Amino acid sequence: MTYLGLPVHHSKPRVSDFGNIIHKVEKKLASWKCGHLSFGGRMVLINSCLSSIPLYCMSVFRLPDSVHVQLDRIRSRFFWGGTQNDKKFHMANWKSLCRPKNDGGMGFLDTRAMNCALLGKWVFNILSGKQGLCYDLMRRKYNLRENALGMNYTKGSCFWNNIQNVKSLVMGNCKFEVGRGDSIRFWEDAWLDDLPLKIKCFGLYKVCSVQGASVCSIKQDGWFCLFRRSLNNFEILQWEDVVGKCLEVSMKEESDKVVWMLNRNGFSSKSLYHWLVFGGIVDDRCRLVWRVAAPLKVKIFLWLVMHGKIQAGEQLKNRGWWGDPFCKWCGEMESVNHLMFQCSLSRLLWCFVRDAMGWQRSLTDYRQIGGIQLGSMSAKKRLVSLGMVAAGAWTIWVTRNDFVFNNKIPSNVHVILYRLTNFVAQWMHLVKGSRRKAMMEGFALLRARTDQLARARSG
Repeated sequence: MTYLGLPVHHSKPRVSDFGNIIHKVEKKLASWKCGHLSFGGRMVLINSCLSSIPLYCMSVFRLPDSVHVQLDRIRSRFFWGGTQNDKKFHMANWKSLCRPKNDGGMGFLDTRAMNCALLGKWVFNILSGKQGLCYDLMRRKYNLRENALGMNYTKGSCFWNNIQNVKSLVMGNCKFEVGRGDSIRFWEDAWLDDLPLKIKCFGLYKVCSVQGASVCSIKQDGWFCLFRRSLNNFEILQWEDVVGKCLEVSMKEESDKVVWMLNRNGFSSKSLYHWLVFGGIVDDRCRLVWRVAAPLKVKIFLWLVMHGKIQAGEQLKNRGWWGDPFCKWCGEMESVNHLMFQCSLSRLLWCFVRDAMGWQRSLTDYRQIGGIQLGSMSAKKRLVSLGMVAAGAWTIWVTRNDFVFNNKIPSNVHVILYRLTNFVAQWMHLVKGSRRKAMMEGFALLRARTDQLARARSG
């Protein structure tokens, strides 16, 4: 039985009860006629439609891992192959694509992390004392104080157990402002500093007799805490330091308040989601890709080039492809570096861009993109130069595909150079703000260099 699309049952929902979510996603895919969509179009559809279908259910239930696996499989299959049933090669792991764009991913929704973030909102609302029918019901059923979460109450409904499973994620990012102190745990909540005392003074916490004692109870005993053994000299000094900080705290005759530390404007599922998926390192090279003045499909292609994941012959051969893995221009093994930087056609194009843009060196490896050539430039010039790299890589890819699939060969090298400058001109309207002037200057340099070579050839 379902209510508003959610399974309703007296016991824990089974995996089959969530089959309606998978059915909705597959039904949505079946209604689309998008066999010729680019990577950019598929990314937009995944983020706006497919990833949003399970959000309502995830705000109440913690979905089984098998459901997340099916959602990932459907979205990955659509991204790499569209709605066609033909087998397509998945050039990158879906998990890596779900990382935030600043961390080197493509920013697809991580449904597991979002599931925890949506359930975490219930936890924070209980902690902050929010009023409402659902919250009043839970407080009466589980004997909760007004703004406290029953941390030791492990038996309850499926919904209660779900929010119990994510409470540590929320409470680890909360700081409490002391009022009466009756709802703040002395050792396990962050109230003196940004970290709980059980982390800063783990030795004291381990030998404490009542680890779940509230701040109010410790204060009423004159900031006295009973330990299971005698403290050593270091622990005595540590406890005296804790008591000294406690004496500076002024207690008030009002309810304790909870502060969300990840966002100054208060709790949001978005801030918790970003904290859950943050890998700890910001990838400046990949972050700039999404700011380049180019169509979304070109940005995705540039991301794939920077990670060595385009469908070059060697890459496809390693995945079991039976076709010819050699370069159609020179007969060498078609690796990513060979196709993009080492083939004679590619070297010529990058030398042209180097001379026109005034780079010290031309690109020879996909790992250099955004690195050696762009490292000493200002942020504005780096974006302009990376836009030229995107146009150059896209020119090579389009020229190669015309030869492989349509047997079209450029009549001379100037056709390729003019194709490069035309791509830059077409993308000019995507440039905004102060970068437009710098982009126009870069385009003028490319155009002037192309015309110079054309005149030299005709002369």
